[in-house]
Amino acid sequence: MRLIAFAMAALIGAQAAYAVPRDAAVCANAADNPRHRIAACTRLIEEKAETQTLIERAKAYQQAAGEANNKNYADDQRRALADFDRAVALEPKNPAVYLARSRFHESDFELTKALADLDRAIALAPTTAALEARGDVRAYIGDDKGASEDFTKVLSLEPAPEGVFVKRAQARWNLKDDSGARDDFDRAVGVAPESPDVYVSRGIFLAAQFRVQQALLDFDTALGIRPDFPAAFDARANVYLSRDEFEPAVADLTRVLQAHPQYIDARSRRAGAYFALRQNARAIADGTKVVMARGEPEDYAARGMAFLQKGGTAIELARADFSVALKVFRDRQHAARLRQLCQVFCALRNPVGIVGRY
Repeated sequence: MRLIAFAMAALIGAQAAYAVPRDAAVCANAADNPRHRIAACTRLIEEKAETQTLIERAKAYQQAAGEANNKNYADDQRRALADFDRAVALEPKNPAVYLARSRFHESDFELTKALADLDRAIALAPTTAALEARGDVRAYIGDDKGASEDFTKVLSLEPAPEGVFVKRAQARWNLKDDSGARDDFDRAVGVAPESPDVYVSRGIFLAAQFRVQQALLDFDTALGIRPDFPAAFDARANVYLSRDEFEPAVADLTRVLQAHPQYIDARSRRAGAYFALRQNARAIADGTKVVMARGEPEDYAARGMAFLQKGGTAIELARADFSVALKVFRDRQHAARLRQLCQVFCALRNPVGIVGRY
């Protein structure tokens, strides 16, 4: 009996010893089911509460909160923050815990709290991860000067990553430092000449500088590297639209919508291009999807113009769309848009002349 008892104890001990590394692996695996991660992390924390395990459980709660149809969203978020707070309390001089909590706050749009945590992390250790994260938050809230300073520090601390050059270029562009922005975009291309993203970013900048041919060359280069790149088609379509080149714009926007059929802005722009090409049925079809998905007064007005251009019995449908748009513009006190649409709406008896004017 003693031998049996000893064997059972040894077996249980072996299973427990195996469970710890297995739980550690599940707890740290961001690709695993978040509820499985939470259970594994909890078992580890019950043995010994360590900072990294708390952070991993907090991330798992955050991951669970983001699942579709989660009725426990608020509770999962609250538990995530509690774990981050507990990790900070355990190691108040560890910059990594402040960085981790800042990302939680950022995802929850608590940007003041995110910045406070990032300031603390950087005061403890100015790592490139913390500096870049603070630069991102500063750029988001419109502090382009602070963002540019943070990205400059990142570039001074490690080999030049193209993404940080692009981020600093955006900040400099917003600060109206077009020369500095162009230099950073060029340096990003120099660092990563096989990255389609950097060509698209520079192309958008060049298009805004009215260097259209150079912009188109960048978009073409991006598509040469990645022929199915929606961002390049999207950006190139905008250039075509600005030049009233509606047929190639439609072709590019169609490629975008094949990849992202729910991208309402692209569908709205394609509806406008179809309208300009007098392809009314297609303009109305796209416009209807935009109205159903977004339903802004501008969307009703745009579809109304397509109905109006089609003429005949569609004029009554135009009248209905203009009525919806007029009411919303009036409620929102958009005086200029209201006047413009009133002129169209009130002159519906002469639709051909109206379409020619607008």
